[in-house]
Amino acid sequence: MDDRPRFGGRLVAALFGLTALLMAGVGGFPADTALHVPVALGFFLGVTVVLGADGIRRRDTTAGRLLLAAPVLHVGAWYGWLAVASLGDGIALPELVGALLLAAWVLALSPVAPLKTVDSRA
Repeated sequence: MDDRPRFGGRLVAALFGLTALLMAGVGGFPADTALHVPVALGFFLGVTVVLGADGIRRRDTTAGRLLLAAPVLHVGAWYGWLAVASLGDGIALPELVGALLLAAWVLALSPVAPLKTVDSRA
């Protein structure tokens, strides 16, 4: 029996669990504290890794191919924002892109997404 698909799913689940803990840490450490930035960076890096890992794992499916584009979009949002030298205090466009990508994964693209039909779960 080939355990690779099960291992891949468990790896993505573990990465998502760590990313979720980091997301909680972003809320636990206000923006003016020393730990906010490292925890936030870890969270957004985690989002990128989770989406990429699940995309690689399920690259033969439509959802997997969409997920392979998600890290590129997320990193591109950060690059674009930094290239413009930020748009000012309080503007969090790359964070918005990352949060929307994570929400799309949780709700519609993950293997257990509640918005999927039973037949499309893969």
